[in-house]
Amino acid sequence: LLDSDKDIIANFYNAKGAYVKTWLYSLSTLRNICAHYGRLYNRRMKITPRLFAADRKIGIKNDTVFASIYVIGRLSKDKMEWRHFVTKLAALIEEYEVVDLRCIGFPKDWETILRSF
Repeated sequence: LLDSDKDIIANFYNAKGAYVKTWLYSLSTLRNICAHYGRLYNRRMKITPRLFAADRKIGIKNDTVFASIYVIGRLSKDKMEWRHFVTKLAALIEEYEVVDLRCIGFPKDWETILRSF
């Protein structure tokens, strides 16, 4: 696509085309890791989404699994479905509390951050 066309598409997400391009690329990389039974725990992602300065200020590191989940929330247009996902994710994390969330890049206030969309 032309850069101008990317920007038109990205306007739906209140971003520039350069951001959305990295978001989609990083998510396809995450998908491929999962599809081929790769490890996500304690892994730094090599293909990373470009984050806004405000995102980095609240403690999101772009080379983490959490950054990818955060980007999915940004791209989600169905906010009720997104809230339902966050609720199910919180229940799953509570069920497996032995998992150190810092190893996948989750900040302490991760649930508040994900519900902010």
